[in-house]
Amino acid sequence: MGYRPTSLSSYGPPHDARYSAIWVHEPLGPDLQMTHDVAKPVFDSWVEKLRKRNYVLTHVTATGAEEEAIFAGVMEEDRKPNKTVWKLDCGIKNWKPFTERTESGLKMKTQGFSSYGTPDKRKYCILRHENRGNENFALYADSKEEDFQRIFRGEISKPFWRPKKLFMSNDLKIAGLFTDTSVGDWYSDTHLNETALEATIKEQTSKGLILTDIQGGVHEGEEFYNVIFQELLEPKTRHWHVTGKKPEYRHWYATWKGIVESPRKAKSLDSIMEKFMKTNGVRQAQVAIASRGVIKAERAYTWAEDDRETVATNDTFLLASVSKMFTAAAVDRLINSGKLSPETKVYKRLGYFDAKDERANDITFKQLLEHKGGYDRREAGEDISLGFNKVTMSLPTKGNRTATTRDVIEYMLAHPLQFTPGEKKAYSNYGFMLLGYLVSNVTGIPYMDFLEKNIFRGLDVELYKTSPYEHWHDRIIQESRLTGLDTLRPMSNRSVAAVYGGYGAIMEECTAAFSLKASASTIAKFAGSHAVSGTGRRKNGYRRGNFEGARTHVESNGDFDFAVVLNTRDFAFDQEFEDLTENKIRPLLDDMVPQYPGTKNKKWEYWRGCG
Repeated sequence: MGYRPTSLSSYGPPHDARYSAIWVHEPLGPDLQMTHDVAKPVFDSWVEKLRKRNYVLTHVTATGAEEEAIFAGVMEEDRKPNKTVWKLDCGIKNWKPFTERTESGLKMKTQGFSSYGTPDKRKYCILRHENRGNENFALYADSKEEDFQRIFRGEISKPFWRPKKLFMSNDLKIAGLFTDTSVGDWYSDTHLNETALEATIKEQTSKGLILTDIQGGVHEGEEFYNVIFQELLEPKTRHWHVTGKKPEYRHWYATWKGIVESPRKAKSLDSIMEKFMKTNGVRQAQVAIASRGVIKAERAYTWAEDDRETVATNDTFLLASVSKMFTAAAVDRLINSGKLSPETKVYKRLGYFDAKDERANDITFKQLLEHKGGYDRREAGEDISLGFNKVTMSLPTKGNRTATTRDVIEYMLAHPLQFTPGEKKAYSNYGFMLLGYLVSNVTGIPYMDFLEKNIFRGLDVELYKTSPYEHWHDRIIQESRLTGLDTLRPMSNRSVAAVYGGYGAIMEECTAAFSLKASASTIAKFAGSHAVSGTGRRKNGYRRGNFEGARTHVESNGDFDFAVVLNTRDFAFDQEFEDLTENKIRPLLDDMVPQYPGTKNKKWEYWRGCG
């Protein structure tokens, strides 16, 4: 035919169904098959018949009450060498679980969505395709206009996010599908009548934008439309860039068999990172390897569209819990200077003696450092470092001012511990917030000032601030699919990006736990003289960071220290990052040339730790 649809929707009663669609000229496109105005059994049979002929369902829509609903769809011939995995589910009552399901061990993404039935007996069709490249997306359904506008503002507060589809039910509720792929300029609008639709099309096309999505609905006999216009019909392609100092490998080394060629020299760091980033959709990353504080390799990686920055080796990334390495160094300095001891009772040192749980009075510095302070976020059902809104609303001011670290401390003192301090280990962000507050209290200066004067020693480490207005010019975009209530304005009912206060944390109050930013090279250098896990001088071990918009790793192993920083934690599968650091990058160290080549690269004397 030479045309293919970019959107398709049906609406109105089955006996008088109406359709809206957009067709684009594509003379060399794949063969298409279409059907419409058919009952579900007929539609299902049509789909399965074409599936067997290697056709892929690209559009699905339905209208009418469940018993009399009619369906329409488009299928196209799959010409890809690796056939597309796809799945259609119709007649479902709850759409949410289907957006995250895997099929055949593959991660899927929402391709199409349709709401039908009646308001009190709503049904859904969800079409999912294999998510090659791990594209980010978010789906929100059954939203009234006022709710959708709040959702919409939250979604586009995430850098580069935009609406991809604005599906609509017959009672005009919106299902918004959002993504972070780039199409240049774009514009969207909702609930337009025919007159407004005509005017909007004229206005936006005069600006050079293309109508790519139109979804219709009928209410009290009048038709309404949701529309999306884009500068580009298809998303921009990503490009691969690598900069920085290359690793220096041993090409030959001695074994009991004699001098042999290194088997790992072909497994370059660059090829490892390229495969990882393209598989998982990671746009920005750095890897640095140091020996005795001297950088032996620092690589900056970009797998992104041309409207994103190309990563440089000195760009700074949110460190997440790798920030705790600096807190441990600060505590160690105070202990060595005699201002504190490992057995210092933390709350008593801060002047608190009235904890609801008397066991809290005996929590020591050492116990907090070792995550043995009695706080277990899993048993408590919350991580209070991500619960600033809750603490803010518990104050007498009831949201008129945001909570501080001191407010969080006093909130926690009014609640019981989950176990007796020292009894076991349970990871605690709050414990490190408490340590940072104590460092400031003991030294009499703000925590960051103490770090800058005594710990960083010229290294480029900064605070990752909460407000989105602080990040207009960021070169590194910390990417997350999530949004949440704005912790800086909890009474506004405003949704913002998770990394800009929507994850429940006020970053300025959590500096000691997870709020610092730095480059991979900075982290690798620092690890050359400090323990990455625990306190004291350098020793084998590792520390990991895992926060919305960030995944980080620093490790000391034999002669080398290496760091990996990524601008997201949304991977194809959860184990991807551990596989990268443990099974891909760590073995490369055996072939690296240390700062003092005569030293022996000790085999793994591993003090495991991620806190």
